[in-house]
Amino acid sequence: MGAKGEGYKTDADAMAAASKRINELAEDLPDDNKDLGETKVNAAGFGEAHGEYATSYTTGVSTLSAAVQGLGTTLAGFAARIGGAGTAYTAGDDARTGDMNAAGRQ
Repeated sequence: MGAKGEGYKTDADAMAAASKRINELAEDLPDDNKDLGETKVNAAGFGEAHGEYATSYTTGVSTLSAAVQGLGTTLAGFAARIGGAGTAYTAGDDARTGDMNAAGRQ
């Protein structure tokens, strides 16, 4: 927020840059975590005394993988909204500039 009485400030270029970077992160998530949903540990790997916990472990690994995929989708949507807001601010500023120029010519 600006100084007292100045209201909120927007920067469409900063919004576009943030949108691009967030989208890149979202796109990289699947490649950076491609093995996340796979585990080489099975019931035998937990040992005789703890084999019963293997199902909970593998379910947890699958849940974590799904959460990361969901995060990627959410980040991509967030990036699109930031980019769209920046575009809307720019379009609004352009329209107001045109209106002011037209009013000044009257």
